[in-house]
Amino acid sequence: MPLQGTPQITSQEATPAPPVEINGELEYEVEQILDSQLHQGQLQYLVKWQGYTEEHNTLGTLANLANTQDAIDTFHHSHPAGPWRLWSLAHFNFCSYENFTETPTGLMSCLEV
Repeated sequence: MPLQGTPQITSQEATPAPPVEINGELEYEVEQILDSQLHQGQLQYLVKWQGYTEEHNTLGTLANLANTQDAIDTFHHSHPAGPWRLWSLAHFNFCSYENFTETPTGLMSCLEV
């Protein structure tokens, strides 16, 4: 919102922020994570880029948003019902299932088809 008494120039746009160099690569700064979704089994985030308008918002995966963990954590804290990344199941100890339930004589279990 412009200051009171300041003329608003509709054709003038803010200059987008230039990319930042991180580890020798040019990257754009994330202003905010707006939303998340699961698409074809991949978690995607809707990203608002620093210095850009809403029409420049894009979807990105974690692989493309490597240096935005703070913004992602802030989003999930504010939107706990949104999709989250499923971490590796390697730390869970799974064991085989064995059925110890006895079926009374004459009844069929739904497992015995």
